[in-house]
Amino acid sequence: MERLTKSQLVGGVILLVTALMIYSTKSIVRFLPIANRASIAPYSLETPCSIAVKITGIGNNDGLYFLPGAWTCGDFLEMIAPIDALHMTGFDRSRILANGEKVVVDRRTGAVRIGQIENHEKLALEIPIDINTATAEDLVLIPGIGETSAKALITYRTARGGFTDIDEIKSIHGFGEGRLKMIKRYLVLDR
Repeated sequence: MERLTKSQLVGGVILLVTALMIYSTKSIVRFLPIANRASIAPYSLETPCSIAVKITGIGNNDGLYFLPGAWTCGDFLEMIAPIDALHMTGFDRSRILANGEKVVVDRRTGAVRIGQIENHEKLALEIPIDINTATAEDLVLIPGIGETSAKALITYRTARGGFTDIDEIKSIHGFGEGRLKMIKRYLVLDR
């Protein structure tokens, strides 16, 4: 059996100490409060890779998060609740989160469900809402739509089984090209 040289032993010890320091630092950072971690990029409609995601059921870390780029559900949960994330079930950890989604955690069972942020919150963040599922209460929150216009939109939608194109709004009495241009940025077709 060959013996290691002194420089090989020193190199091995340095490698071991470096690996231990990296592992320890990574483990400690996971338990720091989120506010002490590297800042998350600000949310902006002009930044195409910026998304807003809400989480509930975690406790102290519940809230709205503005994330840069594409985040998987697993990575997001590990950032928010590193210990609890290991025990969460019922969801695809590799699923990429989308702008305006809500992650709901049942801490008792560990179940995770992904849904949508409420429409009034989406509108406050300038995230468009689905015209085919928006209620009259949602629609009146859009500048340029009052109660009468919201009812007209819902009546049209109901009569035709939903909108197939946002531009269909122009065929409703009281909605011309100018008004459509004003409200179009708040509406989307999700189906």
